[in-house]
Amino acid sequence: MSEFQTPPHKTEIALFGPELAMEALQANPAAIVILTADARPVFANRAVEDIFGCTPEQVMNSEVALHDLIHPQDQERVQQEMAKLQTEKKVEVRYRVIKPDGTSGWVTETRQLAENGDIFMFIGDNLPVLGIVSGSVAHELNNTLTSIGGYAELANFEHPSKDLDTVIQETDKATKAVANLMQMKETGQVRFVEGHPSILDLKTPKAQEK
Repeated sequence: MSEFQTPPHKTEIALFGPELAMEALQANPAAIVILTADARPVFANRAVEDIFGCTPEQVMNSEVALHDLIHPQDQERVQQEMAKLQTEKKVEVRYRVIKPDGTSGWVTETRQLAENGDIFMFIGDNLPVLGIVSGSVAHELNNTLTSIGGYAELANFEHPSKDLDTVIQETDKATKAVANLMQMKETGQVRFVEGHPSILDLKTPKAQEK
């Protein structure tokens, strides 16, 4: 498996920070590809090779067009579904992929349109299961963070300190991020930072903040 990193001047992505964002996206078992409004690829993670049988570099350099790897019998249907992205911000379609080595298999692609016109593609052979797993992990993290925050608040009440204030503040941020992950699992929606439509947002919407 080849190593690949997006050049820093390309599309900026942030989850818990640029470094963790890149690590998370690269480690994701679903193939993630980001296209500009003119369909130019600006990001492809390592899972592209598992799903499509070509390297991220080949996708980034436009040596391989992912559309050409869609089964001929499915291409027209996929084009029709993806055309809906002009009026809908998110579409999902299931189709067959034929890899360069001749092997094939079914995948599910979810495509979402960002405010700036960038297109986010999430392709996997079992994306619903991934959502269930991520939701379960988020639930466990939420329980741990709740305990940490509770003990920190109790300790800070009895022995106030700036360090404990920081622990409480950072725990609160992490709890809100996990809450958003759980919401994403339920809705299947990816949110972007206001004013920065190419940055993934894990913050709790202002309307939900207390």
